[in-house]
Amino acid sequence: MQNKKRSLVVLSLVLLTTLIGTGGLILNVMSTKSTDINADGVVDMKDVALAASAFGSFSGHARWNREADINEDGRVSLKDICHIILDFGLVI
Repeated sequence: MQNKKRSLVVLSLVLLTTLIGTGGLILNVMSTKSTDINADGVVDMKDVALAASAFGSFSGHARWNREADINEDGRVSLKDICHIILDFGLVI
């Protein structure tokens, strides 16, 4: 399981680096909302997993998780997951 989590982090970081490097993703919306979705005091794979399980959802959707909508645009998208990845390892 640890290798699977590590692989997901590496894949996420590669994707994030690629998108930012090519100008394909702009995180221009600053949010004061915590990226520690499960409020356990650290931004980790549990938070990434919660956001990933809500990915593509919006208010009223069966998978909607309001806490995973980091930029508060009403949907859980790659931008929200990228915010979490950028804070990965942060102790809150």
